[in-house]
Amino acid sequence: MKDKINLLFKPFILMLLGLITGYTFLHWLIFVDLELFQLNKKITDFVIPIVLTGILNLFILRPRFKILKLDTKRGSWSDFYTIMLWMAMATPIIIAQKYIVSATGKLTELKSINEINKFEHSKYYILNNYYIDKNVIGIHSELDVNDRFSDNFNMHIYFSVPIYEKESDTLKAVPSAWLGVKYQEKIGNNLESRRKKKIYQFFLNHSLKKFNNKNISDFVYLNRLRDSEKRKGFIDAIKSTPIYTPNAIVLEAVNEQFENRNGNKLAWIFGSALICSFIWIIMLMIPKIDEQQLNRILDDSKEK
Repeated sequence: MKDKINLLFKPFILMLLGLITGYTFLHWLIFVDLELFQLNKKITDFVIPIVLTGILNLFILRPRFKILKLDTKRGSWSDFYTIMLWMAMATPIIIAQKYIVSATGKLTELKSINEINKFEHSKYYILNNYYIDKNVIGIHSELDVNDRFSDNFNMHIYFSVPIYEKESDTLKAVPSAWLGVKYQEKIGNNLESRRKKKIYQFFLNHSLKKFNNKNISDFVYLNRLRDSEKRKGFIDAIKSTPIYTPNAIVLEAVNEQFENRNGNKLAWIFGSALICSFIWIIMLMIPKIDEQQLNRILDDSKEK
């Protein structure tokens, strides 16, 4: 067990801690603090952590699986161990990216929405004077099947409404920002097309009714959306209006205290890291050691 810990568990812990601290810091520095350039949120929060953990897994830890007797009469458990290790490393890192963005986001108080471009970009805003014009509504709908096994049919409705300082500005001014409201629903993908269309039409009508009855001026603070699939949906909704302008600022209402914005993300980072580490050490205890491969790897290490 000592050799398993030295060759497979300790490197796992070091790489996990290194990626959580190292990549999370670079993510914050490049994309949040300095804003050197923008990448889609899905890339920074999911794709890059998955790629980094996959590379380290395949080139550093997987070759050491040879010390474990993972071959059976029915095949090898190497691929299963690789996938489980990959998930164990990626999960805490993905959670950390969500935490760093919300935890370090600055809250800026604006006297009016017209000041939003006069200050350094913030993640969150408090508005004192504003008028949300419900007479101009941009609407965009999306249908997709993006689950791994295509079991779910996803429906999204995006509403974008211009925000002005006062009602009289609607006659002459281009809005300084837009408020986005999204509704979504998920149904089984195995339903026939006619049934899907009927459900979608009901969902669309219900969303329109909810939006019309919603007091969209009731919020505690506003969240400025980064480049993401959600922001793209709101931008497409804005394009359907006659007052669309490129690079529109999209804000989303938040109806909770600012201090609660992080939820339990920090606890989930440490909790998921501990759980994944525990699962990995249990998995290492199961297979026996291949003494020949172990001696070969140890001898190679001594030579290096």
